[in-house]
Amino acid sequence: MTAKENPEREERAAIPDGQDFGGARHKHIGLTYFSRKMPVSLHSHSGQFCKHATGTLHSVIQAAIDRGFISYGLSEHMPRDRLQDLYPEEVCSSLFFFFLRKKKQQNPSFLANSYHRLQSDLEPSELGVQFDRFILEAGRLKQLYSSRIDLLIGVETELIDQSNTFALLDSTLARHGNALDYLVGSVHHVNQIPIDFDRPTFDRAVLSLESLDHPLEPIYRLCEAYFDAQHTLIDTYRPEVIGHFDLCLLFIPHLDLMAQPTVWARIKTNIQLAISYGALFEVNSASIRKGWSTPYPTPPILKLIISLGGRLTLSDDSHGSDRVGLNYDKSFEYLKSHHVSTLWYLIPATGEESTILKPRRKVSAVPIPGDWWEHPFWSQGTSENSGSVPSNQDNPENLLNHSPSSDLIELANLSSQPTQDSGKNEKNNKFTWNQFPIEKFANQTWFIISSSLPFWRNKKNATISYSNVVNEPSNVLHDLVEYHPHLTDRPDSKRKRIAGIDRPKIGHGVDDQQSVEWRWRGKGVLRLLSSDWKVIGYNISSSGNGDDGRCASGPDWVITFFRQTLITPTGIDIYSRSPSALPGQLKEQLLEALRNHPANVVSSLVDSMIDIPHDIP
Repeated sequence: MTAKENPEREERAAIPDGQDFGGARHKHIGLTYFSRKMPVSLHSHSGQFCKHATGTLHSVIQAAIDRGFISYGLSEHMPRDRLQDLYPEEVCSSLFFFFLRKKKQQNPSFLANSYHRLQSDLEPSELGVQFDRFILEAGRLKQLYSSRIDLLIGVETELIDQSNTFALLDSTLARHGNALDYLVGSVHHVNQIPIDFDRPTFDRAVLSLESLDHPLEPIYRLCEAYFDAQHTLIDTYRPEVIGHFDLCLLFIPHLDLMAQPTVWARIKTNIQLAISYGALFEVNSASIRKGWSTPYPTPPILKLIISLGGRLTLSDDSHGSDRVGLNYDKSFEYLKSHHVSTLWYLIPATGEESTILKPRRKVSAVPIPGDWWEHPFWSQGTSENSGSVPSNQDNPENLLNHSPSSDLIELANLSSQPTQDSGKNEKNNKFTWNQFPIEKFANQTWFIISSSLPFWRNKKNATISYSNVVNEPSNVLHDLVEYHPHLTDRPDSKRKRIAGIDRPKIGHGVDDQQSVEWRWRGKGVLRLLSSDWKVIGYNISSSGNGDDGRCASGPDWVITFFRQTLITPTGIDIYSRSPSALPGQLKEQLLEALRNHPANVVSSLVDSMIDIPHDIP
């Protein structure tokens, strides 16, 4: 086939020195870049790492791909570590944690195992661990989808109490500087009170600034304080993207800031400071779903940014896959009405020194090529994004046989013992539930690679070993869990252990080789503790850990479901023969199967699933 017969090949032939940044074609000629697609966003969140968002990070990325984005920024909130800085969806659980700690002080044996599980989930410092996990997952997905979309990894800043916030941000940048591409410079608090949570909280922030001796009304004092904090943040950290520039107006969008010279002067100063080092000002469509008629910033501020020569970019500030690109059609009209001729975005730093943003030097700011408003993306309509994301059909993988021609997984119901009829066709080597391969499941070690259980959220190198018990039926198992309790533990250090016995539950397959539901009871000091768990999905073909879980019918995996008990919350674990045995796409399909499970108690857990790190050689 010649270049003339293949338009894409013709394009590549015409631009031999073009670079490929994750599927988006770029060529550097001075400051001009060419690209096959156009839409970008540099500000997003997911429910996997943000309590007030929804969905997994993967689902957000998949939505961005499906909706034609060339570049998408993953910019989770920086950690907070003070109880008073947590939001209601976080603080209720934290207060319960302090109740448990008090009970434990009164009675050291009080729900020991349960306490530690809840403690790891509820301490304010857990937000730091959560961000660490975000960096790991974002890095994994960035590599996984590098051929389909440019993914940048960022952090959205705060400024609550300056000494505390900046110490946390410095620590975060020190730990993850190599992984982080950019900063979204945002302020969400005034006088240490959130200004974007709800109207009563915003009003409380305004009232906190009342003073009979001050000539300004409290509402303008709040705006002064907000822009002062923003200036401090910009001046200290030089964020590559300025987040929702006028968030202080969220609940008062019609306040005339130009009428108050001291406030307007601060706005102009901040814009000029950001322009001085090349920052991008986001046109953020999230304000529209919160009741505004326009994106951030408001028209007077947008006009000032344009008049001063500021660079504009697009952001959806999505908090879930259903909000990716949401209301971009209204952003389009807003920008066109202000005659914006150029939009900018970020790419990995190029060799062109003038484009690289300092001080981090990780990204270059480049203009979106051509007439951005003529791109067919804008004909899609984005005000009513579907809540579901179309699944990727480019490389469908079978969950049981790991082959393109096989069916997707079928999980067991929770209410009854599955039978052969509810399973897959045995002829095609699919699982049959009344012949669970206990002999292949037991007498070996499984790696816990993913879980929704809070107990695992600050731990690593988690494994579970099953073995037969002497003089007991083959479906009575000795159960040994081993793990490192801290993410910073040395890989060669001794792991903690929890031992117990698993017995088939009455009425759930007590006959040999039929059990898929067990009751665990601890050993030793844990003998009074118990939990109920059930296998709801599996692919077991290999005979042990020696083959690394790889065989003709694909990697071995098991999904277990934990029923809620006194010591155990409802939860899901995914096991594999080795921490690297499951390909990324296969793992995502497992999560999708769980997400589609008929039992809401199962499907609702998927968004809280976390990956458990493994670094034992």
